[in-house]
Amino acid sequence: MTSGPASQRDFLPALLRLPRELRDEIYTHLFPPMSASITTPAPHPSSNNSIPIGTQPPSTRVNTQLRHETLPLFYHNTTFQLALTGPIELMVVKAWLRSIGDGNVWCLRRVVMSGWVRVPFGHMVSRRWVELLLDLRDGGVEEVVRKDGDGVKHPRVGAIVERVRAGLKRLEVGGDQGVGVDVKGLCELMEVFYGACVAY
Repeated sequence: MTSGPASQRDFLPALLRLPRELRDEIYTHLFPPMSASITTPAPHPSSNNSIPIGTQPPSTRVNTQLRHETLPLFYHNTTFQLALTGPIELMVVKAWLRSIGDGNVWCLRRVVMSGWVRVPFGHMVSRRWVELLLDLRDGGVEEVVRKDGDGVKHPRVGAIVERVRAGLKRLEVGGDQGVGVDVKGLCELMEVFYGACVAY
């Protein structure tokens, strides 16, 4: 007994034969919130769940449909650590952003920009590690305060926060629509942060 012609659906993996709503629920378990470092490791790593630069989860490379459905979720659920400690690191992060493209940068929700800033300390100058958490959907910026730090907020760091916040506002990030940012816009924000860190 011969069966009729096989439909294209019969050749799909079992996951892709499920309704989209169920697949989306499964994807949330594949991509839990995590942290990924994009440049050199920070002196105070936030998480051990970091991945090498340019690495995308294996499940996004199975086939075109899975990639299309899961890659935006990966970029949305991952907090990317952008260690901007020097001009080379800045260049590496910009290259990474260009390589993933506007479509994936648009999916980013949270990034942490970090770097060294020189702050007055009595009649000397000391270096202080600064991390800013940016929410690229609602336009929020806040300093990440480490438990192992001195807990003192320095006015110089506050000025950097305000410059980055003004940059987000200028790019019209956030608002009622939760507007994100593209490659050019995020590169501009990194320039603002890095420039403010090395300006003193």
